[in-house]
Amino acid sequence: MRPALQGLAWALSFAVLDAAQAVVFGNWLQFLDSFQVGFLVFAITSAVALIWISWASPGQLRLAFANPRQLLGLNVSFALGWAMFLLSVQRIEPAIAFALFTGSIPLAMLAREIAVRSERTNPANRAETLGNLVLLAGLMVLSGITLAGQSGFVRGGIGAATIGLLLATGAGISIAVMLVFSNRLHKAGVEPATQFATRFGIYLILTLAGWQLGLDAKAGDIALVTMIGAVALGIGLMALPVFAVQKAVALVSPATIAAFAATSPVFVFIFQLAEGRVTYSAMTLAGLGVCFTGSIIAVIGTSIREDGKG
Repeated sequence: MRPALQGLAWALSFAVLDAAQAVVFGNWLQFLDSFQVGFLVFAITSAVALIWISWASPGQLRLAFANPRQLLGLNVSFALGWAMFLLSVQRIEPAIAFALFTGSIPLAMLAREIAVRSERTNPANRAETLGNLVLLAGLMVLSGITLAGQSGFVRGGIGAATIGLLLATGAGISIAVMLVFSNRLHKAGVEPATQFATRFGIYLILTLAGWQLGLDAKAGDIALVTMIGAVALGIGLMALPVFAVQKAVALVSPATIAAFAATSPVFVFIFQLAEGRVTYSAMTLAGLGVCFTGSIIAVIGTSIREDGKG
């Protein structure tokens, strides 16, 4: 399989796994501490990855730490992105928060591509541009119905809705920035497994603090077997998507990964219909439909662009 097609496969894997994570843990985190689960999942996976890299390719760690600005940027943008997303879903309808989060990633990448002319080696084609414009229109619809009080719910008034929308959008922009730093580290020779192992430092500090301070503590004791199951599931649905992103970064452009990320709400919609636990308001469905259409058009465009690169 050609590298471009491998990269598209990894990007699609990320979109599917990320959507599955949102649905499954949207249920589990109703009674589990999100900070505790996040800390345990990524502490375990990053420790295993660090031990493996230290044994198999110690030069990779030296190379990563030889690029401190890029590595710090990777850590900060990842931690901020997920922190803002988790704060957003507490204020506005999760489906809208997730759509804004994932949809802002390709839009931020497209804006950067337009602004940074020196890096525009393979510009977006018409299908990709059209898809992103439709996606933007869908996100504006979702934002409008949230501010108008026509979404599934808003925890508070218009102020809470505005903060939730800004947080979700900021989270997506942060992840777009993360993709840029990851791409720079790749160009410096830092491999996907090494980036995975070294990206969680700040995130682990924040989640450990949140866990110990009880910022998301739930009432009642959690059985050990339940927590073990949640962590095991988290390794597959939380850690694996991050690794899939790293593999994709080594094979396709950040803009392509961003386009696939925007399709995640499509899979969330499918998974939630299958699960049957969550229903959408009619207005939310209308906005999501526009976003779905735009993300699919953009993915077709970006797939053509990557296939043309061989």
